[in-house]
Amino acid sequence: MRIAADGNPLEFAVECVYHLRAGKDEQEADRLLDADQEKELTGLMAERIRTEAEAMETPLYVALGKQARFIIDLWAYWSGREAANAYISRTLNDDPSNADHLLIAFNGTTWGGEDGLPFEGDFDMKDYSVLSRVVDPERVEEALMQEYGEALKEPVYDSDKHSSLDERLAHQFIYVHREQREQATEG
Repeated sequence: MRIAADGNPLEFAVECVYHLRAGKDEQEADRLLDADQEKELTGLMAERIRTEAEAMETPLYVALGKQARFIIDLWAYWSGREAANAYISRTLNDDPSNADHLLIAFNGTTWGGEDGLPFEGDFDMKDYSVLSRVVDPERVEEALMQEYGEALKEPVYDSDKHSSLDERLAHQFIYVHREQREQATEG
């Protein structure tokens, strides 16, 4: 239990707790922790993530960048979506431009075919699914609309049409979000 409370940095502690818990297909005899111990450990880790996120001067997803996706997703999984959603919503209320950092943190990395180097991929349905597990996508849309206004009225998904990464991800998020909203109303 000490790793959840004292492991540093936070990213290391989360990674350790993640690997200590049982996988979906793991047999009871192969578990490192029984179910009660695992629940206690992940609960402690979720509370530590919340506490540290609240204490940071900048949002967790700004401070940790890409690592925040994994940490916030586990926080929401281990403690329920409400705490992560409230935290992210509050940071977007404080500064709508935080939505750009949030999208960068939750955007997947693509690897180059010829050179094998990583680069920012397009914000796609997979990224949207992970983000929507931790925060209400309507709140992200509101923040982006406050920041970009009319520029997002008709979003363009094509990544070649945007002048910056922030603008590209904003357009792509809004595009995917509206597609999902349309599908939900049709179905």
